[in-house]
Amino acid sequence: MKMVLLSSALLAAALMLSASCLHVRQSPDACYIDNESSRENRTNLSADSANANGTYAYTVNNLPHFESVDVSSGIILRHIPTGNPTVTVSMDRKDDHLVQFYVDDGELRVGMAYHNFMRRPHVVVTVTGYTLYGYEASSGASIRVGAPLKLDRKLSFEASSGADIQVDRVQAPKFKVEASSGGEVKLYNVLTDLMEADASSGASITLSGRTQRAKFEASSGATVKAERLSAQHAEAE
Repeated sequence: MKMVLLSSALLAAALMLSASCLHVRQSPDACYIDNESSRENRTNLSADSANANGTYAYTVNNLPHFESVDVSSGIILRHIPTGNPTVTVSMDRKDDHLVQFYVDDGELRVGMAYHNFMRRPHVVVTVTGYTLYGYEASSGASIRVGAPLKLDRKLSFEASSGADIQVDRVQAPKFKVEASSGGEVKLYNVLTDLMEADASSGASITLSGRTQRAKFEASSGATVKAERLSAQHAEAE
């Protein structure tokens, strides 16, 4: 373990540990399930439409309240913080049963119903008008968040198994960022009191912006790159 207390002027030069590379960087029966014990409950979906380029699109209605998202299976999730609350899906094939949604303990989970594809379908889920405090991506999924994002409580990001998350211009009192198994998180132009970042197993975290305090940990070939993050005090392991 290595502990470093640094001013912002020294942060970029000093937080480098070679061992762990710390560079202080569906038609109406498509599935909505409100909990694991009531899988017969379904969402109401808008009428589907196909535009000129063959994209199949629909809106998911009547979702319970949620404050975080968990996306998997190579799906791209876009979060637009402002606007009327909606969840829409677009994909390059018409399959009413392909994408599943359910809300569990305030978390919207989005995934594929099955995975035996000759070619993985291109699926984009857009979440508009919801305030979210947690973002999780796994199994090759991607999350993009529209800017700016300003929140009044802790914000968390987690990417694993080749998934990636990218956000620009975001403010919150505390950030908790985790990446593992080749996952990647990129947060640009952040403003916070506390930044905690933990990368492992070949994952990568890239950070820029300003924080009062920073805690970094990297292991097993992972990297935390924060040369462009200004911190009053920082600790690295």
